[in-house]
Amino acid sequence: MTPRFRFAIFIFSAVVFLLLVFYSQDLVSGSSLVQQALPFRRSLLTNKLAFKDVANTGEKTESFENYDVMIKGSKIQYNSKSKWTNGQKISTKDLLSIHVVMHSHVDPGWLETFEEYYNDKVHSILNLTVKHLNENPDMRFIWSEMSFLERWWRDATEEQKTQAKKLVKDGQLELSGGAWVMTDEATPYFWGTIDNMVEGHYFVKQTFGRLPKTSWSVDPFGHGMMVPYLLAESGITSMVIGRLNAHLKAELREKQMLMFYWAQIWDKSGRMATPLVDALPKTYYTTSDACGPDSNVCCQFDLGPSARSYCSKRASNIDNSNIDDFATQLAGQYRKVSDYYPTNVILVPVGDDFFYSKDADWTITHNSYKKLFDYINGNPEKYKMRVQFSTVEEYFKKVQESKADFPTFTGDFFPYTEDKTGRFPYWTGFYAHRPFFKRSERLTEGKLRATDLLSTLSHYSEIVKNVRPARRDLSLCQHHDSITGTSKPKVMDDYLQRLQNAFLSFNTGIQEIISKRIAPTTDSFSLMVFPQNSSDGKTNLHLVTFTAETKAHQLLVFNQGTQKTMQKITLRVNDPRIQVLENDFEIAAQILPVMDFSSGSLSEAVYELVFFIPMNPLELKNLRLIWQQKQPKSTILSMVFSVGLKSPIFTMMPLNDSNKFSLSNSLFSVQFVDGLIASVRKSGDNASMALQVTYKSYVDNGGAYTFVNRGPASNMHKGQLPSQSFTPFYIVGPLTSKSITRTSASLFQTAIVDNGNSISDFAVHLELFSNQGDMDITQIMEVKTNIVSHDEFYTDINGLYFLKRSFDTNVLFEGNFYPVASSLFIEDQYSRLTVLTGQPTGATVNKNSMEIMLDRRISGEDGKGLGAGDASYSPPSLLKYDLVLENKRPTAVSEKSNDSFSIFFSSIAYFTLQNLLYPPEMSILRQPNQNIDTWGNFDWPCNIELINARYLDENTGLILLRRLPFDTTLSQLDCFEDDLKSLYTALSKLSKQTPLILTSLTGTIDQSVVVDESNLKDILKMPLKLVALKFGIK
Repeated sequence: MTPRFRFAIFIFSAVVFLLLVFYSQDLVSGSSLVQQALPFRRSLLTNKLAFKDVANTGEKTESFENYDVMIKGSKIQYNSKSKWTNGQKISTKDLLSIHVVMHSHVDPGWLETFEEYYNDKVHSILNLTVKHLNENPDMRFIWSEMSFLERWWRDATEEQKTQAKKLVKDGQLELSGGAWVMTDEATPYFWGTIDNMVEGHYFVKQTFGRLPKTSWSVDPFGHGMMVPYLLAESGITSMVIGRLNAHLKAELREKQMLMFYWAQIWDKSGRMATPLVDALPKTYYTTSDACGPDSNVCCQFDLGPSARSYCSKRASNIDNSNIDDFATQLAGQYRKVSDYYPTNVILVPVGDDFFYSKDADWTITHNSYKKLFDYINGNPEKYKMRVQFSTVEEYFKKVQESKADFPTFTGDFFPYTEDKTGRFPYWTGFYAHRPFFKRSERLTEGKLRATDLLSTLSHYSEIVKNVRPARRDLSLCQHHDSITGTSKPKVMDDYLQRLQNAFLSFNTGIQEIISKRIAPTTDSFSLMVFPQNSSDGKTNLHLVTFTAETKAHQLLVFNQGTQKTMQKITLRVNDPRIQVLENDFEIAAQILPVMDFSSGSLSEAVYELVFFIPMNPLELKNLRLIWQQKQPKSTILSMVFSVGLKSPIFTMMPLNDSNKFSLSNSLFSVQFVDGLIASVRKSGDNASMALQVTYKSYVDNGGAYTFVNRGPASNMHKGQLPSQSFTPFYIVGPLTSKSITRTSASLFQTAIVDNGNSISDFAVHLELFSNQGDMDITQIMEVKTNIVSHDEFYTDINGLYFLKRSFDTNVLFEGNFYPVASSLFIEDQYSRLTVLTGQPTGATVNKNSMEIMLDRRISGEDGKGLGAGDASYSPPSLLKYDLVLENKRPTAVSEKSNDSFSIFFSSIAYFTLQNLLYPPEMSILRQPNQNIDTWGNFDWPCNIELINARYLDENTGLILLRRLPFDTTLSQLDCFEDDLKSLYTALSKLSKQTPLILTSLTGTIDQSVVVDESNLKDILKMPLKLVALKFGIK
């Protein structure tokens, strides 16, 4: 046998052995060798690209054909086929066109409240803006916070208003972005951001007769994919951004790639709704940081008494003796900045926080810069540039005229870092900071949507003016120093008060709709109230009280959802003997005890009433709640399994010696150990699946903005509990069951398993009452599974869709947390676990476990603007999460197209999230009224999302839709899709049979397309694309 033949036999044997390894189920269960090979094996079975290591670093590559660059957290990945991969750097640029953009960054709340800033600075800034632009036609100015502009407009004189309108019309004053506030980009839900834009754009159009063409968003703590898409759909084609990771920005500077098109990852063309982006060259938008690479030079041109930079000299007094020196230094910086961009047209900001509030700021800046501009422009051979005052719109117009080429990016710039090796590197703490505020924001958002839908369905457009101030206060709280929780305590208190007032205003609006349209002349009150900042874990449900005089209540329930379902209804009542009736038919109900978290006992004054009712899309139901002398047979009292708890109402059962307990419904059984979730067994499965939920804490030396981890996590279950602590107890009943346990001194967990033949049955619902007492701690919920995720997970892009993330071992632990606006999941070939959140947070993965931030209190400061102690308070919070565990369909992987453009929810997870964000709206009528005017039943295809339907004014309405690409690898709900005939009928009901026309996302740019049943299919053809329809009022 020749050596060559022996070698061939060896190779053949090795191949056979490897094939056996990869495809033998018996070997999989027992071979450590196979376990090591499992990731590759699964990549074959799922028909995915098999990733390969690059230079043995573990860095993964994957092909993408439609983009030049993909941003992945802290890394940039270049398309090897792109001409930009090796750089397209332009070495010489003969004539530069420099556009100097004057601006003032005015946070509507940060270190001072909105009104304090307005009175101290903003009122003066806008007065002086109108004055100096009117006096100097060569000057330009941009403004990006419409909330402050509207506030000033209310105080402005008629002469100022006339002048301001002319300045906007002539292009001297540009209203860039046009949103109510410069939103945060990590934590808002996309619908809230749309509403923020609608309010601003509507104000601009109604007041000035113009629309924003560009966007200026330079201060959010990292930039995501939501804002560029929403801007593009609203008619804005160009944008300026600021805060990109410092090391990524340095890399992009080197490659002249700080200007790019920003595409959605699901857009195959890479050119649909894709704005052109200019990223500022350095960290900040200030004069001293943005005029060029040398801040010691740039600070000389930070002029006026409001200048904050430290500098040895200023270019304030320019004369013949120094103009050449100053001009040469300034032009030199401009020339160096041009090396960062692939065009000879360059934008340079001149401004700072609350700048130009003093008259001298304007006069010195204008006089000095005009002299410098005239000198530079007058020496073209020496400087080879033309410099001018400009707006962002004028700048981008010149860029387009240059016909320069730009790369196409996709991905996002989270998490943000200014210095990844610094003391406070990663801005990931604000994802979960002040969870009480974040939860309150989401609840207020849901209340506004209920108000909008009820007013549209009942055709009551008069409500729009009454709720507009509250709507604008909710939009104010989308600001990047509000929903983030990164303002001074007094400012956060002001924001919270505005949220509460807005919530109350929306409740008042619903009462008005009921009394004017639904139940005429009848007073009502909503059962959904603003969350209580209290240590006893009180819910946001109004107590329904029955007395000797009031033995019955009439209940209206509105389903915000567009799916036919059994809707879970939860009420708080003062007596367990309540019967629920619909049209005199009894509805099965269940009474549960309520825990007082402060005393550790069951309440004898408050009870929870739960029942399920069939509801059609957008249906309004009329029910009766009746007190009976004896316990109604249709309302079952729960059983309570506990150690030591007492109740005169409920059947109390002792827990056995085992620390295990199970709660089940028709779909799965949840095993608890010491009150915590330990495993789940799907109905029909012989084996349980690992699903463990535990709680731990990290020592956090960061601040309001940054999470700075100091060592491994501590198990929160091992700490000393207060004297009123109790062992876990379980509430069991036919419709819903609960496990309640105190996991630590500062955290209660309530796990809920429903059994109402409802969408609610598919999830394990978690209510976490956090009352964090320890300082410099970040609390984490850890969700462990046996899903093989390879340290990959998916987080939502502000509720729009999902983006894949990977744990990067080359980055600090806290730098692996990503924002979660509403959901995240991990999956493998066999299963997916989705965590849905009732409030924004941050999350990462760690060896097949998800770590989700819950709460934090920080005593120190991280040098980002707040002081020591400003991040030390976190009010008691009732936080909500839903866990949805789904099995993959056996044949689904092979059926799914390999070029699937996006990963989205299953229909089960999607509608579970909708119930979490938009619960049913419930109102009690103060006087009985049987003449309830409803709008009948709707049929609505389950894959068409009704984002919202609202009135812009008393004469115009706006409907927002999109088509959903449910993930077909997972089981789906039994519902009909793409029934466009039923959809058009429903839309016609919403619009009261008036014509529907296509319009921009904010309803400000109408198209000449009248929507009807014949063209609705084409309009909604592209999955995930937002569609806006406008209608008039008869």
